Amino acid sequence: MKCGYCDFNAYAGLDGLKRSYRDALLAEIAGRRNDLSRHTVTSIAFGGGTPGEQPAEDLIAVIDAIRDCTGIASDAEISIEV
Repeated sequence: MKCGYCDFNAYAGLDGLKRSYRDALLAEIAGRRNDLSRHTVTSIAFGGGTPGEQPAEDLIAVIDAIRDCTGIASDAEISIEV
């Protein structure tokens, strides 16, 4: 669904790409493991392109992957653009 006020391009029928996108994010996180392991994450923001359309389990997988690579602060802010 596209918001009436949105000027951005929108494409239908691309739900099949959601899993590939998640897999790409997980690969990117894994590839940055050495860099990430030196830091504690204080904020995770899912934004742009209506990330709320991504299945919740995919977002959880991304958060878990970040947690596996580095510490997430107990008071970290995790937000999602809707």
